[in-house]
Amino acid sequence: MSLTRLPSWAYTLIAVLPIVVMTFAPAPADPVMRLAINVACILWLLAFAIYAWIRLDETGKEAHKFAWFWGGAFALLAALLVALGVLTTPFFADPVSAFITSYMMGRGEGQTGFAVGVLAAAIIQVVGYGLVWTGWWLSARMKR
Repeated sequence: MSLTRLPSWAYTLIAVLPIVVMTFAPAPADPVMRLAINVACILWLLAFAIYAWIRLDETGKEAHKFAWFWGGAFALLAALLVALGVLTTPFFADPVSAFITSYMMGRGEGQTGFAVGVLAAAIIQVVGYGLVWTGWWLSARMKR
């Protein structure tokens, strides 16, 4: 029996699997256990992400670098514009304040607001990356 190597995208899926499971599973009540699970998931993600990067060819690496730079940067710019809107207009501020209040779950408003801000920035950067990465590969396929 011989083992075959999986493609790079398979290792990426394996990397995010614990994060997806952790998102939908009930969190343990013990904060130390929650921290341990989070650290284990992040280390798992890091190990498989590095392995997936090593398995990529040069074109795939360039696509990812291009997408992270341009997609992540412009998405973060969009997040900053929304943050400016939250600070200046009730149209943006009221829904964000209501979301933070509903998300607090016994934590302080500052803690929750900070966490929501960091997660929002990360999520919008991943969305921007995904859009640019898809555009990269579509344009590469059109050139053939």
